[in-house]
Amino acid sequence: MPHFRTPEDVANELGLKIGMLRRICRTNDHLCTRLERGRLVLTDENVQGVIKHLIGGHERSRGANDLTPDPFTEESRGVSAADK
Repeated sequence: MPHFRTPEDVANELGLKIGMLRRICRTNDHLCTRLERGRLVLTDENVQGVIKHLIGGHERSRGANDLTPDPFTEESRGVSAADK
């Protein structure tokens, strides 16, 4: 049976502000367990996932892997170097 910990306990252990840890958990649902009334708890696996996220071994945020071209770049507007 997993041992659940509060975000306050984990934030103090990791040296984070509580709000920062909650924000990480809200944006990455796989890094926490949600209870009723929007409460968050973390297991030991969740804590390891948060540590990996902070170190930089996490996937980019949603939408960052989108391969659609940026509409504001010159290449996507059809402007070439010869047109300049």
